[in-house]
Amino acid sequence: MTDLTAVLLCGGKGERLKPFTDTLPKALVPLKGEPLLYHLLRYLAASGVGRFVVCVGHKAEAIERFIEERREPSWEIACVNSGEASMTTRILDARP
Repeated sequence: MTDLTAVLLCGGKGERLKPFTDTLPKALVPLKGEPLLYHLLRYLAASGVGRFVVCVGHKAEAIERFIEERREPSWEIACVNSGEASMTTRILDARP
């Protein structure tokens, strides 16, 4: 199943997770010492997913920096920054 690609929507503002999201994007809020995004990437990779498209927007720079610093060598990850676009636009931007 390594030919699978997961599309992860990580562009939301995380309004319901305040005050954690005052300084961090929602995807980087820690759970057991690791960002939520890292847990998700590891789980999907363990399930056979080899490619990831991470749709970013709000606080995108922090997520992009995290991916560059923490990506595993076997993960193929592309970030697509749609700015403050809607979820639908983020999904459409991920298609290419």
